Amino acid sequence: MGDLAAVRVSLPDGNSDYVNAGENLEGTIVIRSIQSGELIPVSALSNDLQVLETTSVPISVHASDIPINLEAGALINLYHVGDARLNTDIGPPTLLLAHAYILGIDRKGANLGGDLSMTIAINEKRVLQVLEATSTGRVVVVSLNG
Repeated sequence: MGDLAAVRVSLPDGNSDYVNAGENLEGTIVIRSIQSGELIPVSALSNDLQVLETTSVPISVHASDIPINLEAGALINLYHVGDARLNTDIGPPTLLLAHAYILGIDRKGANLGGDLSMTIAINEKRVLQVLEATSTGRVVVVSLNG
């Protein structure tokens, strides 16, 4: 706990989204990167041991299929969308993965209208499903605000 410091801040919408200074965090698991000086979001912590079964998975995403302002640490949903170039049997978009965390984004290819590389943290049991979706269609990234 020596790495943490209590600070006073004014939050217009209240402080229910962040850890209060008096809360006991012993036994809590950090499920996404928290930067130095950042307030600790409640959504970045868990008491569920299953989060330890997560793995880092790199995926390729079309530059137009990701919100421009997303950064590492963001909470996202992934949707599978058919792509006529990869599969002639195109159905409606489906929720592929809910509440994944972005570990990193490499936007080098996005400037040329191409793909970008994104690494996400997901449960290891979902890896094959996500990788298969990238080979049979597009993956659209949707930001979760709040």
